[in-house]
Amino acid sequence: MVERAAEAERAASLANVVLFGGMGIAFLLLCGAFYLALRETGRRSQVEYELDQVFAVSADMLCIAGFDGYFKRLSPAWERTLGYPVRELLTRPWTDFVHPDDVHASQVATDGVEGGGTVTSFENRYRAKDGTYRWLLWTSTLIPSRGLSFGVARDMTAQKLQAEERERLIAELKEALANVKTLGGLLPLCAYCKKIRDDQHYWQTLETYVGARTNAQFSHGICPSCVQRLESGEALDGAPPPGGVSSSVASFLNRLRGR
Repeated sequence: MVERAAEAERAASLANVVLFGGMGIAFLLLCGAFYLALRETGRRSQVEYELDQVFAVSADMLCIAGFDGYFKRLSPAWERTLGYPVRELLTRPWTDFVHPDDVHASQVATDGVEGGGTVTSFENRYRAKDGTYRWLLWTSTLIPSRGLSFGVARDMTAQKLQAEERERLIAELKEALANVKTLGGLLPLCAYCKKIRDDQHYWQTLETYVGARTNAQFSHGICPSCVQRLESGEALDGAPPPGGVSSSVASFLNRLRGR
């Protein structure tokens, strides 16, 4: 059942990635159409206004980048997500903000776009102003006639953290189930002291053995039948205690009665 739940979660995540990839490609085609209109018609001011509106209202992080490694235009979502002013993002190479472990893969993906390809569902990490890293999911393409690449990124950090927490909980559940199965086997139990022999042939108390293999915690008390046996002077192992009930046992019994 644990495996089926995990597979269902992964399928849902994949569906979200595919959906975002399709939306990203649609946006890139829209940007391409705008830039072609800017070049081929005299309605430049109107087209620029419409492109401004697209950038302004988008919840995703839209960008236009040059082959020189610098962003040329960014939507306000970049500042909302990373915390840097847009002007700072425009004046530094975009690799300055990428996680060091992701720079090479990001450059390879960019080279593919600049070669005329389209990148979908590419992930990397960008450093935010507070020093943390945000996971971004990218779709990018090229408009060769302009020498520019168009990209749309979505902040997937929350989903990444949820997936990591889900995997951690699944791992803990699997481990717990494995421990339960282990305790379900044959346990060598001392008939006298009730200790259990572990796999290394050491004898351990019941509390120690079970506590090391499960999340169970023990609290100690005394059941009514044992109380009666102690009051009658009978030792719990079946042998009568010398001198009757000890003062410590008597004190314990009195506390149970609320005296």
